[in-house]
Amino acid sequence: MNLRNLEQAPGDFELLETTGRSQSAVMRLGPGESTSDEPNHHPHSDQVVLVLEGEMLAEVNGERKRLQKGDSVTVAAGVPHRVTNSGEKTAVGFRVYAQPAH
Repeated sequence: MNLRNLEQAPGDFELLETTGRSQSAVMRLGPGESTSDEPNHHPHSDQVVLVLEGEMLAEVNGERKRLQKGDSVTVAAGVPHRVTNSGEKTAVGFRVYAQPAH
C-alpha cells in the first residue's frame, strides 16, 4: 500500500499515485493562475477535479462554472477544459485521471 499526504506534496502539480487504470494528483494555483493558457484535453482519460480549498473557475467544452470548496467536476476524455483560480488565495484541487494522463 502506498500512502501519500496532500500537505506533503511539494509542488504546484504533484502526482500522488499511479496504477494501470488511474492516477491521482494535487494541484495548487495562485490567484489568477490557470492550468494552461488555452483549454487543453486528455484524449484517453476522464478527469475529476475536486476543490479542497479556495475557488476555481472551470471551463469545460466552452461552458464556465464557478467551483467552491467541496465542488467537483468531471471532464470526459477528449473534452477541452481549463481551470483558473478565481479567488484571492491559493486554490487547491485533488484530481483523478482514469486512465493515467501524465
